[in-house]
Amino acid sequence: MRENAELLEELQETYACHYDLTIMVTDESGEAVTPIKGKNSLCNKLFAQKHENLMGKIKESLNDIRTISSPITHDLIPGIHMIVVPLEIPGGNKAFLWSGVFVEENGRQFVIEKLNQHVNEGVSWECVIDETPVLTSGNKKEWLNLVSKLAKIISLCFDREKASFDFNSFLLQQAVNNKTEGIIEKLVAHHHDHDFLGIAEKVDGEEYRVTHIAGEGAASLRGAPFFLGEGFLGRVLISGKAGYWEDIKRDPRSYFFHRFSLSPGALFCYPIKRYDGSLSLLFGGSLSNGEIPKGSLDLGKALANVLEMKLLTENLQKENSEQLNRLSSLVEICKLMASTPETKRILYILVDISLNLVEGPFSCVVLKDKDDEKAQIVARGDMTDQAKDYVKDVVNRYYRQSSKDTSDDSLPKENVTPWGGTVIECPLFNRGELLGVLCVGVEQLSAQQLKEHITFLHTLGIIGGISLHLAKVENEGTTSGQVETLHKAIGQFDEEAYMTARESGKLASEFALKLGLPAPIIKDIISACQLHFYTGSFLEQFFPDSRVPWIVEEGKMLIGKPLQEWEEANICSQVFAIVFMYERKRSIELFERGEAAIFQDFISFIKETHVMEQEISLSDDLEEPELTSFSDTIKEQANLSPREQEVLNLVIQGLNNREIAEELYISGHTVKNHVTKIFQKLDVPDRAHAISKVYQLKYAHS
Repeated sequence: MRENAELLEELQETYACHYDLTIMVTDESGEAVTPIKGKNSLCNKLFAQKHENLMGKIKESLNDIRTISSPITHDLIPGIHMIVVPLEIPGGNKAFLWSGVFVEENGRQFVIEKLNQHVNEGVSWECVIDETPVLTSGNKKEWLNLVSKLAKIISLCFDREKASFDFNSFLLQQAVNNKTEGIIEKLVAHHHDHDFLGIAEKVDGEEYRVTHIAGEGAASLRGAPFFLGEGFLGRVLISGKAGYWEDIKRDPRSYFFHRFSLSPGALFCYPIKRYDGSLSLLFGGSLSNGEIPKGSLDLGKALANVLEMKLLTENLQKENSEQLNRLSSLVEICKLMASTPETKRILYILVDISLNLVEGPFSCVVLKDKDDEKAQIVARGDMTDQAKDYVKDVVNRYYRQSSKDTSDDSLPKENVTPWGGTVIECPLFNRGELLGVLCVGVEQLSAQQLKEHITFLHTLGIIGGISLHLAKVENEGTTSGQVETLHKAIGQFDEEAYMTARESGKLASEFALKLGLPAPIIKDIISACQLHFYTGSFLEQFFPDSRVPWIVEEGKMLIGKPLQEWEEANICSQVFAIVFMYERKRSIELFERGEAAIFQDFISFIKETHVMEQEISLSDDLEEPELTSFSDTIKEQANLSPREQEVLNLVIQGLNNREIAEELYISGHTVKNHVTKIFQKLDVPDRAHAISKVYQLKYAHS
């Protein structure tokens, strides 16, 4: 098409110079299709006018002559004519060839007067008119024939351009409506300079494989492997640039084709850039000739461009579909978490959804109260024996350094585990408070896949942080009400114990405040004092997620121990025990014999003196949740078969299809069929939605 445009310009230039004309082609609206060529002085000066210039006259006149079918002379300005010839251009549109200008035989003086009157810009119009071709009744037919011949030649150029246009349109149509295999088969069938065409795609690492092939005798190449840098094709992968080679039957680099009984004489290869930045290849060649015509090489390049566009479009469509699925998953997760504001359930949902989304080796949430010495981990998958070391590392980096939400701290980060695995760490913040860290192991991923996972996990982390905060608020509200109820119940059958509990709570509150303990810790100590009448095991039934039961249990044990053994006890239990020991005798003499710092602090507190700071170290204890079977929950609702129940349980635990097949001793194809049927029965599109649906059924049932 570029060559055609250059040819059109040369034709215009040649005719214009030879016959003292100015020539151009416009479309139906008067816009120039080709550049204005020629040195017709009158014409060029009229084109250059600011007001009522010749181009404006051409656009106006098209309203009258748009329907012409043969060459005409047209007076754009009284006494000044141009020859107009209609043309057909690609796409079924009409164009017009304009040549001129001419002055009428008997109108010379009239034209000069009009120009001096209306277009007086210091131009000697007499001289200009003398150089302008004259149109007479005798030469009019000759001029029309001359310009008509030029129009025919221009039409041929447009026809050539149209052929190229039509083939590109054919390729585009094939790319939209057909599979890749069909496109190259059609091209080989319609273009005999290509004896074979193929596409090679990346398999793994540096290995590539021929995935599509067309051409008689070329079927043996299907599935043929080669590596980066190997032969002609491998070198294009390294350079990233197209290659063309002639007379290569004896070239050692052709060995790849010789292995599969093909002996090309000429070969071309074009790289195709994929959406993720990797390369595929379009290659082809001639078996009978040692060279390929340039036009055929251009067709190969056009096909490579079309295939690149097709792959890009398919990837964008796939990405859009995945984004919609992920968005739908997030909506379902939001609904699910909002309907089940319980901390443990929210943690299980976060772990299960993230594990199945990323399909990595493990997922966990690391939790630690900033004033507690214990860390908790809720995990799925395989974290190896070094999990404790990893949890300590997470705590040191997120809880010890800073637990305040900043723009950088709240973003997911890629890290490496002690055993060498890759992990995405997503802090769960809400209103500046770090509530946990979601850690999801990942296996080999492209940069684009890793970016997509990080983006989704970031959103999931925001939802998780808000949900954990709401669960915490609701739990605290529920706990306060239950504490008050149990505390008042003591007064119904032991008024003295009730009063002791109330006074102990007040004293413990003041002492803990003097110690500088955080508000949540102080609140739990007060609750423990108010409920000291009950046993720890009894309180565990009402407050399974609270520290209150073990404060009561450990505090009572401390009361019976020698003061010298108090050092290793928890600060909450120490405050609890000291307060009740003091309430019994209302004396500080007992504490003067103890060496522990807290005793001296309590003495100072009673005497209204200073405050102490207590250092807390991280415990090695890890708490893992039980793996709950969901089979019974959905047995009736989803009507799953026993085998489908087994498969679903393993899906919930984060196993991929291959791992499920190994676990159940069945083929991967069978697993895929089971998973498809499970999705159909649950009416979900993917694993994330399936997990969400199972949780909904489970919690609705419970």
